[in-house]
Amino acid sequence: MGKYFMTFLLIIAIIISFIVGIYCRIDFMNYPAPKDRISQEEDIIFKKSYVKINYDNIEHGTVLDTNSMIPTLDAGHTLLYIEPIKNDIQVGDIIAWQTETSSSLHRLIEIGEDKKGTFYITQGDANLQKDTKIRFENIKLVVVGIIY
Repeated sequence: MGKYFMTFLLIIAIIISFIVGIYCRIDFMNYPAPKDRISQEEDIIFKKSYVKINYDNIEHGTVLDTNSMIPTLDAGHTLLYIEPIKNDIQVGDIIAWQTETSSSLHRLIEIGEDKKGTFYITQGDANLQKDTKIRFENIKLVVVGIIY
């Protein structure tokens, strides 16, 4: 009886993982792409030995190992980012934000209005739950490129 019960539990776990995987992938595929901020024709010079990006105030950093943005981002990937501009942020952008109690690097999935003004909601591509509401002053950077 124990052998069959363990096999049954294993099958149930596989089915649940499959369903969650499909849900996450379908949900991820419904997000709009981030805003295209760097023009290939005007801002990027491609040479065999280097790539040069002519865009003001780009900085770079490395992704930490949180797994919340898989398959888009993973530990060790290099991000190119800029400071946020209030009316330039759109759904689909990947942003880093920080409040007094938490911080994250997630995709922007909703922009709305409430009594306090404009709010933003993010969610990791691999997460099932949305993050808490944040305000513009919480947004620290907007990703404009990823180097894998």
